[in-house]
Amino acid sequence: MRNILDNTDLRFLLFVLFLFFALLFTKESNALPLWIIKEEIIQQDIKFPEVVFAQAILETGWSKCQNCALDKFNNVFGFTTSLGFIRFSNWRSSIRFYRLWQNKYYKGGDYFEFLSRSWGAPDMPLYIRKLKSVITRTK
Repeated sequence: MRNILDNTDLRFLLFVLFLFFALLFTKESNALPLWIIKEEIIQQDIKFPEVVFAQAILETGWSKCQNCALDKFNNVFGFTTSLGFIRFSNWRSSIRFYRLWQNKYYKGGDYFEFLSRSWGAPDMPLYIRKLKSVITRTK
């Protein structure tokens, strides 16, 4: 008897079912699962993905923020201009923007030093300590 689904079809079907249930059982209906953010960072080939993922975690309150840049503007990292938060058409666009920003401004060296000079958090030493703590927790 012939198999109706080959292995590729079966793996794809299982992946879709996993995604469906992962989204269905997320505690907050508007919460974006962190693993999806992490996968997008990796797919976008962003340098220092563990640091960038930690930034996404801090900026979104572990993806559970309400009335935040992610919630209102699809802005995972809280990017701003002089007029306020940048609005993205979807959250993936904000990750693409991060890659463009990183490619434009990062010229090598210690990435934490780069962030200290360019990110603009009110208390950068504390922000860097929090990033390192999140990286340790998510390894």
